[in-house]
Amino acid sequence: MATFLEAILNRELPELTILDLVEHSSELNAEEFPPVDFILTTLPFQHESIPVIEISPMITETDLSRLAKYMLEHVPNKRTKTFDLANFTNPFLIFSHLDLTDPTEILSFMGNVLVENQYVHPEFIESVLERDRHSSTRVASLITLPYGNPFYVKHSTISIATMKQPITWHGEQICVVLLLSVKKNDLKHPEFKKLFSVIHYLEKQPERMNQLLQTDHPLEILTLLSSYE
Repeated sequence: MATFLEAILNRELPELTILDLVEHSSELNAEEFPPVDFILTTLPFQHESIPVIEISPMITETDLSRLAKYMLEHVPNKRTKTFDLANFTNPFLIFSHLDLTDPTEILSFMGNVLVENQYVHPEFIESVLERDRHSSTRVASLITLPYGNPFYVKHSTISIATMKQPITWHGEQICVVLLLSVKKNDLKHPEFKKLFSVIHYLEKQPERMNQLLQTDHPLEILTLLSSYE
């Protein structure tokens, strides 16, 4: 249930950072809670110094509205958060100003580099192309997140490409391609989940997106995608 709630909250309120999931019990020691802005609970609970918000176990639209309102009214000081992208990629898997316009060519090019460097099996490329034929993997303005069958992944990684010019992909303009080749178990890794917070931040911060699209240095791209607020 806790994982289900976390998934819904991450999807509906991407600006919300969940630090920990705690099972309610009679032995729960409220004094051991880490420093947080507020506590979400599905059961009656009180804390002496931290605000507590009780929500339904099924998370209703009313719950989401209350949470969004609370966060707007009690905005904490902005804190820069980090995403350890270097653990999921390498500079030679980052391509700036890629001069290709066809999605199939782009995915094949990026996939072949993964095969050559022993990150995936050759069959991974066809699994990516097959998935892309079904529907768009656009996750934010200008950003697409294609992926392939985890069965063909040897070592989890993220390949990154920025386009020389915006390209049309499933009828949408795309400038950034984040190709996921990730093992099934690694999809649940807390650090990997931060990728979606970075994507959301890029969508809210046009200046950061412009920096990403203008630079031709892989290490700078790595840096720009390694933090968010």
